[in-house]
Amino acid sequence: MPTQDREDESAGRAAGFVFCELTPHDHSIEVRAVERETAAAFILGFLRRDFGAAGLYTLAQEGRLDPVGVVVAVTTITLFVPCIANFFMIVKERGVKVACTLLAVITPIAIFTGAGLHYVFDACGIRF
Repeated sequence: MPTQDREDESAGRAAGFVFCELTPHDHSIEVRAVERETAAAFILGFLRRDFGAAGLYTLAQEGRLDPVGVVVAVTTITLFVPCIANFFMIVKERGVKVACTLLAVITPIAIFTGAGLHYVFDACGIRF
């Protein structure tokens, strides 16, 4: 598959959230921690953590998120900065520079941890 087609497909799959999928069968690396449907839950989770958890619960109840996806999504959302209120408290207590640095460090760590967990589950054939 040409590189441009692969990028278009990946961008279409991510729809608002850039995740990668580790593909061991070819030499491309696309990081995808969780499924596309969870993007809204992650955004709501940054506004309020319980809203994000409720969104993930709804997706799981509707069957749009499999059990492995639930484990990966919950792990990833847990590693993010708890919510926007917490972010503003960090700004108040530590300053904008520290808060933005923490957000810039924590976000990739959370995404790549989720992607790694997703890859390990996939590579080992782990299903719930």
